[in-house]
This record gives sequence, C-alpha cells and structure tokens, in this order.
Amino acid sequence: MIPPSFFRARGLWYANGLTVCIYAGFHLMFFMTPLYLQHTGHRSAGVTALVLLPVEVLLLLLSPLMGG
Repeated sequence: MIPPSFFRARGLWYANGLTVCIYAGFHLMFFMTPLYLQHTGHRSAGVTALVLLPVEVLLLLLSPLMGG
C-alpha cells in the first residue's frame, strides 16, 4: 500500500494537475474539431471522420509503446 504521506507531495499534485489539463485539452480537441469542420467548414460527417482518422490510427499504434 502507498503511505498517505505520498499524496501530500507537491510534485504529485502538479503532475496530476498537468495530466488533467493535457487530457482535458485532448478531449476538447476531439469534441470541437468535428463540430468546427461540420458547421464552419461545411464538411460532411464522413469527411470529418476521415480528417480525424490519421490521429486516431496514430493513437492506436503508439499507445502500447508509451504505456510500457
């Protein structure tokens, strides 16, 4: 078990806060980009999916490498 004093470390709080900010920005990008492409760019849903496909494929391929 992890001792409770570990969670009082300031560095842990900064690392967790940074992680939350990065993931929030990443999820916001995946939410806002299709909306922008469809409403402002007048693209169809299929074209929007094709635009985001390379990013999703890279995530799928690189995730095991980063987690190990």
